[in-house]
Amino acid sequence: MWQSRLNDLRNYKKEHGDCLVPNRYKGHRRLGEWVQTQRCLYKKSLLRKDRMEALEVEGFVWCKPTFTFQNRLLEFIAYREIYGTCSIPANFPTYRAFGYWARDVRFDYGKFRKGKPSRLTLDQFEALDVEGFIWVEREHLSWRERFLQLVEFRKRFGHCNVSRTRDCKSLAHWVEYQRAQYWKHYTGDKSTMTRQKIEELENIGFVWCLRARRSG
Repeated sequence: MWQSRLNDLRNYKKEHGDCLVPNRYKGHRRLGEWVQTQRCLYKKSLLRKDRMEALEVEGFVWCKPTFTFQNRLLEFIAYREIYGTCSIPANFPTYRAFGYWARDVRFDYGKFRKGKPSRLTLDQFEALDVEGFIWVEREHLSWRERFLQLVEFRKRFGHCNVSRTRDCKSLAHWVEYQRAQYWKHYTGDKSTMTRQKIEELENIGFVWCLRARRSG
């Protein structure tokens, strides 16, 4: 059973990039409880050495970090400086906890505007507003913002072939659209694709025809 949970943790790490499983993780509630149990055993010096070492190899965090509002605000400022945008997708590929935080902030902002109880204060909302936080996320991001998401996806997975999984569905649709527009451009039809976009996509290893790659 313990080894099975360790494998579940490895799968979680592959998907999320860390071992910080929430206590009430909706995808696998028992995994969250198991992780918390390992921390409790460790604190009481009751965790076997071989198990402790196996967890540490995976980058297990014994003391779950707490993120203050100020921590997240600084992360947001750093994100803006790195990516040149204040738009944070909820499924941000390399740091989903940050994307989920931005989603929750928008949700709290909606409650605050309706006069309902919110986890954030007026001062905190104003601090985010000063830094350019986007309160109403657009359904359709710009080409540049989607491209940056694809760059992050490639850094994590080593390729640009985004599948229609639950967490990357919108990015997968965008990738498919780029391929369709490329072939229109190639055949001389009206298209949103440009030579600059083609070069930028090819520079990160974008494949225009998946079938040709698979057959090769």
